[in-house]
Amino acid sequence: MVAVIILVASWSSSGCAQGGLKGQLGPQLTREATDKTPDNFSQALSLWRSARTTLQAAAKQPCYNAFAEQAVLLGDRAARRLEEFAGTIELPPGSGFSDGNAPNSPRAQAEKRKAQIGKMIDELRDLIAQIISKPACETPNPPALVDPGPTPGPGPTPPPEQTPIPDVATPQGNQCTTADQLRELKRLEQKAKSLRGDLIIDRNGIKEIDDEIERLTEKKANPKTTAQQRVFIDEDLLELQRRRVDRVVQQDEDLRELLNLNSQIRALGGQECPPPGDDDQSYVPRQGLYGGGELVTNWGRVDTTERRAGTDAVTNRFSDRGDTVGGGILLGYKFTPWANRIVVSPFASFDVMRSAVNHTFAGGSSLGTTANFMGTVGVKIGPQLDLGPWIYGIAGVSVLNQTLNINFIPGASSKSVTVAGATVGAGVAVQPSFLRAFGLPVSVFAEYQHTWWQDANFNAPAASPAFNYNFRRQDDLVKIGFTVPLFIPPPARPPLSTVSAPGGGPKHVKTRRVKKN
Repeated sequence: MVAVIILVASWSSSGCAQGGLKGQLGPQLTREATDKTPDNFSQALSLWRSARTTLQAAAKQPCYNAFAEQAVLLGDRAARRLEEFAGTIELPPGSGFSDGNAPNSPRAQAEKRKAQIGKMIDELRDLIAQIISKPACETPNPPALVDPGPTPGPGPTPPPEQTPIPDVATPQGNQCTTADQLRELKRLEQKAKSLRGDLIIDRNGIKEIDDEIERLTEKKANPKTTAQQRVFIDEDLLELQRRRVDRVVQQDEDLRELLNLNSQIRALGGQECPPPGDDDQSYVPRQGLYGGGELVTNWGRVDTTERRAGTDAVTNRFSDRGDTVGGGILLGYKFTPWANRIVVSPFASFDVMRSAVNHTFAGGSSLGTTANFMGTVGVKIGPQLDLGPWIYGIAGVSVLNQTLNINFIPGASSKSVTVAGATVGAGVAVQPSFLRAFGLPVSVFAEYQHTWWQDANFNAPAASPAFNYNFRRQDDLVKIGFTVPLFIPPPARPPLSTVSAPGGGPKHVKTRRVKKN
């Protein structure tokens, strides 16, 4: 579809414009005109005049409307076509204008044309920056544009004073914005602010390069400059031109991306949707205090080393396994520190079990350990998926109370010790819509945890005084349990406003507070 921008001379008295009929229609800038690189300087001049007239009309508007946005896009395309045309101008060999002794030579004329095209492009870029710095129009249907004023003269004019780089746009959609869209809006605004900084850097860099080119050109034109110095200056000028092209290309990319981001931001709704009520069983709280219970299945492994008490010589090694079932409770807090789908949950759990792992000898004697209870403090972190499951990893520190047993018939000895350990694992939690407790949603989870425990020693027990025993234990646990919210922090409540609901009739929504530029 060919986009045509028509400059209308009518002037509305409301919204973004006011006044009466002025001036004549300026030349039209069309999408077709910006699709093709000019074949000669006459076509390039015609394209520049149309682009400048259109951008000047948009620059006279007090706010940024749909016409201004379209004018910026077409003006940017026109500038790129002029840059492509400038790249086709070849410099013939021989003396040029910068040499000071052949102002009318073919090379001098080509240099003049290149410089003139460069000024045209700079003027279009400055007009584009001036337009996108304007605040967005608040009226949904902006009025027609004012006329552009007198038709531009035959040649380029000095670029206007540079205006500040534009800030980000503000949302203008009529629909309410969900929590996910608000997070996306925050991401877009942060990216737009970063691009704004990049544009400032690009503009300053181009100005510094232009100043250096002007300085070197003046130095080259100085009669006191030697031929050898002119050769070096030409090399420096060539490098500066390459750097300038890179800067301009980067500026164009940043500008187009900023315009695209502004369009996405404007498309988002300016009102925040209310949170689901308690009767909405599909609502999954993203943050808040929770508590619950769990069923624990434990598979323990114990490596036992027996040493002679006097010499510390190893006399026996054993490796044994055992399993048991226990239960426990847990307490935690969920929150989303980065305002995205990554949920972080510090937690503490306490589990009770009688997990005995023993090595039994012929005749009924045995030695081993019995895990009595354990506690873990750690953190769970992972993404909340669109379909509902929360998948997370687990890391923490644990403590274990266990009983060391030496049962050598007819004697028996035991010792209670508490050791520390490191725990890692993974889990998944879901919130079925049919599970409710006291009007609150219930989540169920399944986890796997592995814990390495500190060594426990039992030296010279009464049942075997000539030996020392070292117990190194590891536990694999599978936990299945549930959690319920204990406290959900209330969301911030901005003032309520009334808008029309899609089905007719008023609907109260929370108005998003937008920071004005």
